Amino acid sequence: ETRFIIHHAVAKVVDEEIFFNTTESGGTNCYTAYETASNLIDTEYPINMWNAYIWHFSDGEDSDPGRTMEEVAKLLAKNINMIGYGEVQPAEDSSWGNKNSTLWESFEKSFPIQTIDDHGFKTLVGKDDLPLLCASIKAREDIMPALKAFLKKDRWTK
Repeated sequence: ETRFIIHHAVAKVVDEEIFFNTTESGGTNCYTAYETASNLIDTEYPINMWNAYIWHFSDGEDSDPGRTMEEVAKLLAKNINMIGYGEVQPAEDSSWGNKNSTLWESFEKSFPIQTIDDHGFKTLVGKDDLPLLCASIKAREDIMPALKAFLKKDRWTK
């Protein structure tokens, strides 16, 4: 099953049509999306019965990146299969990577990861068996490599 969560100040579970046709704006609290995902796992998809994969795509802007990293750590402690984070850089946004990219740096500082740069396509990969992967999506051409990185077979074994 696939569940869709949208967020800005507060996260909510929506259907696929709303997810792909909604534009959120305003204060961004990414931790609310991770809290909502955690609640879904606890109430509807217990880890002992389901494989749980969480994919989050964002422009990297977050009002409380510290709290977001706390929620990511809580999810990882539940032994989910993977958290994938795709940071999308709008082509016209020359400031990306500076003031807006708070989540990318937070992942780098908060978890044991290695940085991989494959001809300009950058990923952060959890070390050892940490099921965390972050992909930098700077251009349309990065979408397929990001999806392939997220779906790579046998990256981590539990």
